[in-house]
Amino acid sequence: MSVLDRPGVATNDSTFNPTYVAMNPFVRRLVEVLPNQYNRKAIQVDDHLRVKGAPLGTVYAIGDAATIETNLVDHLITLFEEADINKDFKLDFEEWEKMVMRIKRKHPLAGTAFDKLEEIFIKYDTDKDKAWTLNEAAHAFHELSTKITTLPATAQVASQQGEYLGNKLGSLAKHVQTLRENDVPMLNDEVFYQPFKYLHLGSLAYIGNSAVFDLNGYSLAGGLLAMYAWRSVYWSEQTSLRTRVLLMTNWITRGIFGRDLSKF
Repeated sequence: MSVLDRPGVATNDSTFNPTYVAMNPFVRRLVEVLPNQYNRKAIQVDDHLRVKGAPLGTVYAIGDAATIETNLVDHLITLFEEADINKDFKLDFEEWEKMVMRIKRKHPLAGTAFDKLEEIFIKYDTDKDKAWTLNEAAHAFHELSTKITTLPATAQVASQQGEYLGNKLGSLAKHVQTLRENDVPMLNDEVFYQPFKYLHLGSLAYIGNSAVFDLNGYSLAGGLLAMYAWRSVYWSEQTSLRTRVLLMTNWITRGIFGRDLSKF
């Protein structure tokens, strides 16, 4: 299995635009040779972070090397058939509700685009027969997919993806014997693990001796409170006691003697 990360490196190409962060050559080549890769900036992965076009469950991509697919039209037939309980090739509102529940469970990133159930159902029921045909559903999915936003290329996203993938592979290793005994396909993540779901923990930005802090609509901009809120989170995210001590020592030294500009 492979895990890919970090396409964001500048190139020495004469055509390089200084305002654009180019794809790593390896990542760019991978996108070129794999089928079902249509994004020009990152590797497309599904909701389990599996690389599209690679053998199922063998290659994963995380961080800013990857972008989760947002086009649900490719999954329409499967979702439609699962939701069509009475097999009349149409979806009534109750079946549509069940379809949305499956979408939110299987494709967490798309969840918010399907919040207004009744409004969406009425809008795309073009023949007003209180049921969706497959064509009406396709029209709805095509337009709703454009409203699904990709995850930002931030450390917060990459960190959560790394933790998710580590836990998933750890779970696979722990239960591999049980899966084999029950003839469960190990390369199909959907059988034994949930899709990746991003939890936004807020935004922080350090600006000089001040900071901007945002969490679930509550914001602080400037002042000591915002700065110490930023430092508290930044300090707590360090991975070892050594880096925490070094960071705290640096802050104390800079607070007493000021910033050392001779090293810049």
